[in-house]
Amino acid sequence: MKKKGKKKTQKDSKTKEQELEEDLEKGNYYSAVHMKLGSVLYAVFFACVVAAVMKRSRLAIVLLTLVYGCILWFLRR
Repeated sequence: MKKKGKKKTQKDSKTKEQELEEDLEKGNYYSAVHMKLGSVLYAVFFACVVAAVMKRSRLAIVLLTLVYGCILWFLRR
């Protein structure tokens, strides 16, 4: 008895490396790791801003914003 269904071809079965190469060629540089790192950075930044606001430190808020902006700029280069 034959099973009915699609046969896998070379086009259907790509390795992770081939998918990554295609993504890089298309300009898709962000991965799940980048997104998680960004989320963690945002959470830490937000917690620091809340602490700075509670202490009413304008200098700390400005410095935190500059540091966060520099980190984002560096990651997107």
